[in-house]
Amino acid sequence: MMNTISWTDAADKISGSLQQVVDYIPNVFTFVVIILLGILFGWAVQTLIVRGLKALNLKPYIDKLGLKTIYPAKFDFIEFLGDLAQWIVIIAFLLPALEALNISDGTLSPVSDIVSFLPKVIIASVIFLVGVVVADFLSRAVEGVAAALKAKQSRFLADMVRWLVVIAAFLLALNKIEIVGINILDVMTQGLVYGFTAAFAIAFGFGGQDVARDILQRFRKNLPK
Repeated sequence: MMNTISWTDAADKISGSLQQVVDYIPNVFTFVVIILLGILFGWAVQTLIVRGLKALNLKPYIDKLGLKTIYPAKFDFIEFLGDLAQWIVIIAFLLPALEALNISDGTLSPVSDIVSFLPKVIIASVIFLVGVVVADFLSRAVEGVAAALKAKQSRFLADMVRWLVVIAAFLLALNKIEIVGINILDVMTQGLVYGFTAAFAIAFGFGGQDVARDILQRFRKNLPK
């Protein structure tokens, strides 16, 4: 009698376990489908970002920062942004995929934190990239003005403005991912205003020397001998 009961209990447990596995198969199928969709959408986003940024021909501006001296020669910042966006999409799809497996909220919490943090990283990268482009534009503008005023330090002034804007963009990017806790907008605005004022003042000062010299020479020539 005891053997009969034992075999019956064992059969019931095996049957119950198999039923749980069968009931869980749809969850696994949903998990796989969501992950595959995430990979597909991630690839599409990566392709769109890389092709879009390369179409804007931003590589020359990025190369001027000298990143090749820091990163390997084959490092491509645009490809990096595309790959980063791809993984953000995949991880974003990972959260509902894990929920489909009925995983506890405590396990999903770290994944949720990563999903909420990664978009800030890519936005910060885009801010920095735009800052690089703006820095190059303003640098050329300052160099042109300084050259028109015949300033001898036009290249120095242009580089100074370039790095002021790049540093401001970098700090703004750090502020976006909440690494810098100061009021970065005020600091950036003041830095840019002071930087541009100093650059143009120096440019005008160097250029003004030549202008003043020309005026004095003409004045001396017109003096009666």
